[in-house]
Amino acid sequence: MLLLRSESGEQFVLAKVSSVQSFYVGTSDDFDEEIKMTRANKNLMKFLDKRGEQPKKGELIPMKEVEKRLGLKKLGRDS
Repeated sequence: MLLLRSESGEQFVLAKVSSVQSFYVGTSDDFDEEIKMTRANKNLMKFLDKRGEQPKKGELIPMKEVEKRLGLKKLGRDS
């Protein structure tokens, strides 16, 4: 895992993902066309339906708690 900080002070976490499933939905600059292509992607729709049926695995952890657990301090910002 890698913590990245932008020039404006925003922080981002870069982490390796072990199993990823991706779906091609086209290259259109037209949002309506992208929606049509996305809805027509049967594999993606099946994946989303299956994913929506799964119970959530635990709760989200607030960023302040993540920083605390990792011993991180916010630099350049008031806490």
